[in-house]
Amino acid sequence: MAHKRSYQEMQTTLAALEKECAEHQRVEDLLRESESKLSAITGTATDAILLIDNEARISYWNRAAERIFGYSVSEAVGRPMHHLIVPEELHEQFERGFRSFRETGKGRAVGKTLTFKAVRKGGALFSIEVSTSAFKVHGQWHAAGIIRDISSRRKMEEELFTGKKLESLGILAGGLAHDFNNLLTAILGNIEIARLHAQGCPEAARFLSQGELVSLRAKDLIHELITFSEGFSLIKTQASAVALLEESAALVLVGFPCECRLSVEKDLWPVCCDTNQVKHALGNILVNAAESMPGGGVINARLSNRVIANREERPALTLAEGRYVGICIEDHGVGISEQRLPMIFDPYFSTKARGSQKGMGLGLAVAFSIVRKHGGSIAVDSKVALGTKVNVYLPALEERGAVFH
Repeated sequence: MAHKRSYQEMQTTLAALEKECAEHQRVEDLLRESESKLSAITGTATDAILLIDNEARISYWNRAAERIFGYSVSEAVGRPMHHLIVPEELHEQFERGFRSFRETGKGRAVGKTLTFKAVRKGGALFSIEVSTSAFKVHGQWHAAGIIRDISSRRKMEEELFTGKKLESLGILAGGLAHDFNNLLTAILGNIEIARLHAQGCPEAARFLSQGELVSLRAKDLIHELITFSEGFSLIKTQASAVALLEESAALVLVGFPCECRLSVEKDLWPVCCDTNQVKHALGNILVNAAESMPGGGVINARLSNRVIANREERPALTLAEGRYVGICIEDHGVGISEQRLPMIFDPYFSTKARGSQKGMGLGLAVAFSIVRKHGGSIAVDSKVALGTKVNVYLPALEERGAVFH
């Protein structure tokens, strides 16, 4: 009887163990399934997902983080986060903030979505949007971050903002420029008549000449303003971008100790443009390049065919898909600081001394307006003491057969 009871107890215990094992197996299967789903979610996410341990070291780094920041998983995991993606001048501030977070689980960014500047592999700065949360592991605070690259969005906002500023100036220019032009024409006419009556009086002739120079400079400024006017129309014809650039350089670089060297892709497409206005825009860019190299030097210009087939290929977010001729004008001058670079297309913004004849601050604003009205784009990349690159995209002629050699 005792043997029978012992056998039944063993059977009951065995059944309970089998049930417990089955439950453990079910839990393990659920965990594996959960991990697989989590891995699939984080692996296919378009935003970077990072986990940071109690020592600010990266413990998780998904594929989007690899793509956004340029570091592989093996390069990132185990390294202090700020050494990889935080600008060096902010390292001390980050370390102070993380020491406080490690003790309290709280911080300026925890539980919020904030915008920061980050660094890609290679050193390029760009804008990110970060959502941060805190959690405990074995009694220690860790952090999770979801990071979105918003550099494209910021670029579009800047392009639209610049366009709106130029439109505002266009409203003013359209209302006043033509009237001022008529007034200046009358002033110049009267100066010419006065000069006839001032023959034999050198002093009077000198003052009249000075007045004429100032009036002509004012007419040039009015012409610049007219290009912003909503009513300003383009007269488009087929043209060679090479010829336009060569003519612009020959006209505006006179007196500068600079040389413009062209590199042209074979079978460069023709463009469809208002040739006078495009030469004006290119001339303004070349003058800026020459003035940035007061000691002289070479301005390199590269012209190439470009096909923009999707959103990712667009150098400017306002640029439509299609065929373009790209013109890259590069100097090796003083460059423009990162802080001032976003303002270079602002009307009346100038890096030159205010009050100088060439310091009106309309050159790049005019170029931007002209190129944009052609359906193209213009973008600037610059480094202090290294130089500046201006990339211009002009729509190519629709006919695929025509090329300029």
